[in-house]
Amino acid sequence: AQMAGGTDGNIITYDTSGNPAVVATGSDGQILTSAGADAVPAFEDAAGGNSPYMTIRKTYSNRQTITDYAYSKITFSDAKIESQADLWDGTNYRFVVPSGEAGKYFATLSLRVDNASTNLINTFVMIYFNGSDTNSLNYNVGPEDADASATISNIAGSVSHIYDLSVGDYLEGWTAANTTGNDSDVTGTFTVFKIG
Repeated sequence: AQMAGGTDGNIITYDTSGNPAVVATGSDGQILTSAGADAVPAFEDAAGGNSPYMTIRKTYSNRQTITDYAYSKITFSDAKIESQADLWDGTNYRFVVPSGEAGKYFATLSLRVDNASTNLINTFVMIYFNGSDTNSLNYNVGPEDADASATISNIAGSVSHIYDLSVGDYLEGWTAANTTGNDSDVTGTFTVFKIG
């Protein structure tokens, strides 16, 4: 038998009776999804897609000064690099899970701490969960035998974690720098996206 003409983008399949059928062309970006046995497949929006997502940064021109060995929340206030929705609370400097988007999220915080006096001993990079450091990850970087003779001018570190978040839960970036007595400057990025 000869196949008849059709519409560009349509896909030929078989219906539940075994007769030829057509799956209509989907929209740009949609994927072909099986509907299971005894059902014709269809073009649908892809599930997941790491959405919602957000990356925000603190650049050197807008660096934050932190007091020696005092835990400080990073006041990310530069323009968001990427954001699928309005997920950043710029008043409280935190990522907040929006309505209808509970699930598993991947978060990563990358910071660089600079000290003009070249006396950094170590730095802590932390993600706080709902305002508490009991659920944070601490990453202590610096020389193993650090002491007052340290001559390090900058330390970069990052921490990542997967969180099971409910609507309204929030994540914040925190840091602390241990020096021989001077304040330090911090810059960095904070990225959060849904994975399931």
